Amino acid sequence: MQQPAISGWRILAVSIVIAAVHAPNGAEAAAKHPALVRLDATECAACHGELVEDRSAVHVPAEEDCTSCHEFSISETETRVSLLEEEPTLCLLCHDDLTAAADAELAVPHDPVTASCVICHDPHASDAPHLLIEPVYELCGSCHDPTDLVESHGEALPGGAACESCHQPHGSDTKGMLVAANLHRPFGDGTCNSCHRPAFGERIRLTARGERLCTACHGDVRLAGDDGIVVHAAMRGEKGRAGCLACHDPHMGERMLLHETGPGLCADCHAAIVQGALADTGHVVAADDCLTCHLPHESDQGQLLTVPSGELCSDCHDTTDVELIGSHLGAELASLDCTSCHSPHGAGHPKLLAANLHAPVLDGCDLCHDGAADRLIEDSASEVCLICHEDIAEIAESAAVPHLAMEVADCTDCHNPHASGRKRLLLGAPGQECTACHDEQAAGPGEVAHGVIDLIGCQACHEPHAGSKPNLLRETGSELCLACHGTRVDLRPDDGPTTLLMNRFTVPSERMKAMAGLRLTPDGQHNHPVMNHRVRGRPTEKELSRTETNFEGEFECLTCHDPHKGRSKGLFQWSAASSMEACLQCHPK
Repeated sequence: MQQPAISGWRILAVSIVIAAVHAPNGAEAAAKHPALVRLDATECAACHGELVEDRSAVHVPAEEDCTSCHEFSISETETRVSLLEEEPTLCLLCHDDLTAAADAELAVPHDPVTASCVICHDPHASDAPHLLIEPVYELCGSCHDPTDLVESHGEALPGGAACESCHQPHGSDTKGMLVAANLHRPFGDGTCNSCHRPAFGERIRLTARGERLCTACHGDVRLAGDDGIVVHAAMRGEKGRAGCLACHDPHMGERMLLHETGPGLCADCHAAIVQGALADTGHVVAADDCLTCHLPHESDQGQLLTVPSGELCSDCHDTTDVELIGSHLGAELASLDCTSCHSPHGAGHPKLLAANLHAPVLDGCDLCHDGAADRLIEDSASEVCLICHEDIAEIAESAAVPHLAMEVADCTDCHNPHASGRKRLLLGAPGQECTACHDEQAAGPGEVAHGVIDLIGCQACHEPHAGSKPNLLRETGSELCLACHGTRVDLRPDDGPTTLLMNRFTVPSERMKAMAGLRLTPDGQHNHPVMNHRVRGRPTEKELSRTETNFEGEFECLTCHDPHKGRSKGLFQWSAASSMEACLQCHPK
């Protein structure tokens, strides 16, 4: 029943209301009300503006039209004002969802509701939510002794408790007018000390911290994965994740004490996925219930799938169906990964095709295939690709540093020719398509990958097809590193949700803010990792005389840092796990 704030002249429409509502009958209201000449020329608020002025919430009828609730009759001697119906019947004309509550038809009715709505609500305006005559806790306390409430709810009950967070204010079919029928067993048994310690003032204390409290009883739920087990990240309660309470209410709820059922529960963390599933082009199964395909806590499959993705799709889609095989040009569907081309949730394209769609797919298979999935119009996949992407071939042929993969591999070794959930139709997540060949650069157990690999991919630093600099780098030396970690103003995130990095890649501004930014001297030569420490170039004799060091040569970023991985987020050379270990390489004790 949230009400909009009143605006300007509409205050004038509320004048006669309170007299009629609070008068015992219409005759008394008429006797006290002066005669009006013309009703349509009368501004009620000229006399009754105090009913709604300076209130945070105004009842919509009071704001828009007094005649929504009142009727007027004018005679030569009087103006009679009366309600259209007695309340609560009057209120139920708009709030008909509360009819059963007002008529005491619920198993556990709330007595004030069956008597009169204005016991708790102001019919015109209020500073309390839902037009209550006073804040919730004080209102409930006018009937329910606060001392009794503390005894029944425990000493931890705060003075500003939101009673409606647990109780239906109008009555319900549940004992105690609770908002849900399914109760957490300790809560239902009244054994609050199973989870709560005695309160410290108004501070509610728990017997254990975070998810450990839940696993004390629910020990079958793991908080960390091992032996190939994937654990739902939301459960771990770390790095801002909400833990078990992200999905479950600790006191009461619907099925399994969930806050919601169906995709609505998952939308808080996976909004874009749920939005895609609920769209007209979405996957009907995903729109119905995420748990059809995913397990909520842990799985031995990626993405918490119930079974491998191929088996999962074939549960509903017969891979031997002649029509389905025909639409895929005779491909052996059982051996394919459906999600390589199709979004399992929906991405806005017909037939659940992935978000990034290769244009020829919509124009017809015969642009690339000769009547069958295993027959192309050219001798190789790369030759087919270069019919349209001849500029890539020209770049590779004329480049000073060609990418060997362009000669020995097919385009489809890195790109999906049909559709992909990733930009540039890449097959793997950022970095994966490169480490398939360059596995020595991949972060191993106990190592941390360079953050930009996860954010953008190897192409953040390397040209993917051909280039003019060694190792296909976009820039040489420290210039490449300082393109992200430099101090120039244009590298800092703007106020928008995304920032253009290196004048090429659009990245979330929040990720950009998390990047280490160096505060170097104006010439970019000093002040990292400590003040006056040289960053680039050869140290002078004076600089070398300030400290004992065995360093020889010129500094650059890669003197101390590995560009791909490290044993800490500092990505230090020498397999150093800390800055101290790294410094000791040049400054031994």
